[in-house]
Amino acid sequence: MTYSVSFAAANSLPSNITMLSVEFLTTDKIVIAYKTTSPTTECYVRIGTISGGTITLGSASVITENPSTYVLTALSSGSFVLAWESGGAVQCKVGTVSGTSITLGLTYASSYITSATYLSVARTSSGFIISGRGDSNTNIAAQAASVSGTVVTFGTGALVVTGSLGWFTSKQISASLVAFAYDQSGTKVKIVSISGTTITAGTEISDSDLTGTRYSIASKQDGAFIVTSSVSVANCRAKTFTHSGTTITAGTLTTIKSTTVQSTSSCTLGSNIYVSAYTNPSNSYAGTVSVGAYTSNIVGTTNDATFSTLNSTTNPKIISISSTNVLLSYLTVDGNSTGKLVIGTISEEAQGANSILLSNNF
Repeated sequence: MTYSVSFAAANSLPSNITMLSVEFLTTDKIVIAYKTTSPTTECYVRIGTISGGTITLGSASVITENPSTYVLTALSSGSFVLAWESGGAVQCKVGTVSGTSITLGLTYASSYITSATYLSVARTSSGFIISGRGDSNTNIAAQAASVSGTVVTFGTGALVVTGSLGWFTSKQISASLVAFAYDQSGTKVKIVSISGTTITAGTEISDSDLTGTRYSIASKQDGAFIVTSSVSVANCRAKTFTHSGTTITAGTLTTIKSTTVQSTSSCTLGSNIYVSAYTNPSNSYAGTVSVGAYTSNIVGTTNDATFSTLNSTTNPKIISISSTNVLLSYLTVDGNSTGKLVIGTISEEAQGANSILLSNNF
């Protein structure tokens, strides 16, 4: 079975954007966060309403705490959390949404993660878990928090990973479980369980097939998850992992793209569709989308198509917004770093079809 994706016209954001992150909230709403070249000390958050291929943005709310980098994550309640490191403190703020209006809560600081060279945030059934790689790129410290409205209550922190490591990411895979993928002399995967705000880490497994140093995790309806790896390798690879609680079993490897890629983002739709977006440094950092079917343990054959020329620092992101639609976000390289938001519709191809179809040249 093969699929095609047709894209609506791109929705443009303000120019001179230096960072862009997008999360799906509920039904027809998304939240976006971005920073600009001027002023450089503020982060803007806006709600977008989706209607067909068009996204209408509400007024911007401003985060003034001068986050140099940040992580945006949608919460199960339809709200969102923005986390950042600033001045030796890891901080966060929850926003609730009514229509396109945002109410931002107070700023809360983690009592366990005092500084971090990289952050990841995954939602949980009662709030979120924030994780940080420490100074000198050692350890992953994590702290779970419950959320009530915009009030954040942190639990007791825990070390999820010890020792020197590279990049990592985390993703909720069930109500009480969060998966981690990280580079520690090779790819490793671990699941942690969260009960309230208490964290219990499972046993990690090493995976020599996923040879990249950057990862994306996509959860599946059956509770399994797909890890996609890229960067510093000759191809983009994906593998499905099943689990019993925090015990992990690796599935079969699939090569998504047989050229060097980086900045991989991935998601799943319905029960059997896998989609990834990434840049290709061997082709002027062209942005590429691949889509394919998967079974219970194998990511199926994918097709691909270029959607735009990006740059080495741009991170395209693709997220699921319905059982047949995805949202692609990226920054252009037109000299103004304009942000783009594009709705894509996934459909099954006729027998023998073998390419992704682009309805608009954007």
